[in-house]
Amino acid sequence: MKIPFLFILIIILFSIKYGNCIVKGLKAMENDFPIAVSLMTKMEGDENLKHFCGGIYLGENWILSAAHCVGTLDPKSVLAQIGGEQINYTSTLDKYEIDKIFSLKLDPYTMKNDVALLQIQTSVDPAKINRLKKLNKIIKKSFTLSTNFIKNNFYSNNKLICYIIGYGSNKFGGNSVFDLHYGHVELIGFRPCSRLLGPVVAPPDQESGMFCAYSRHGVDACQGDSGSALICEKNNSKSYVILGIISYGMGCGVQNIPSVYTNISYHMNYIESIINIHNYRSSK
Repeated sequence: MKIPFLFILIIILFSIKYGNCIVKGLKAMENDFPIAVSLMTKMEGDENLKHFCGGIYLGENWILSAAHCVGTLDPKSVLAQIGGEQINYTSTLDKYEIDKIFSLKLDPYTMKNDVALLQIQTSVDPAKINRLKKLNKIIKKSFTLSTNFIKNNFYSNNKLICYIIGYGSNKFGGNSVFDLHYGHVELIGFRPCSRLLGPVVAPPDQESGMFCAYSRHGVDACQGDSGSALICEKNNSKSYVILGIISYGMGCGVQNIPSVYTNISYHMNYIESIINIHNYRSSK
């Protein structure tokens, strides 16, 4: 008996995760990944904060995330915990308020342009100001955004050691966690990714500004990890290039099934223009 295509499509769509804890990942040590951000909001009738997506702290007053996480949100409803530390769901004292959110027009069918920037509201709290200054120094020393890194190394360089990080759940439909987790993944080319995910779920083409990564051992992003980073270590140096933003995938932790990431180098002109324009306006 043939199964109707529409029925198959519905099953696929319900199993897609829009990135929670890294499945089969390891608990990160404090200060391992200072770029890690938990984006949180307060639900009506609930005293505690709720983590809903991740982000990537770029330094200064900017966070990079996924458009499907924040594109339609009121900035006043979002708080950010920055630095990769254990999440405190009961206090807002260590959180940063968001002033503005910028995002490209997301294609809801292909998930193309799944990139957003959040500008942190300038704080008057000396402790918060000093904390960001310390993080800025660490990040400038050890983390850089990808520009043409993927173009040169994506398909040919198998020596890259790449990780995904996040606060999402450790199983499909689970709750977010308190501690940042990370896991090792491998980059995979467009054609094998398309074969494994199929035409409905895979990126539409090689020029879509998206790429895939997977694990032979079931390490994967899950719900709530969206907006967090895929990073690759440069020559075993503890210096990292931030290659991608966790975007979407099929289920959580399915062995040899890739997840899809937004290619940061593809969007660098947009990222730099937003930051430069608004930093200039803020300085006037």
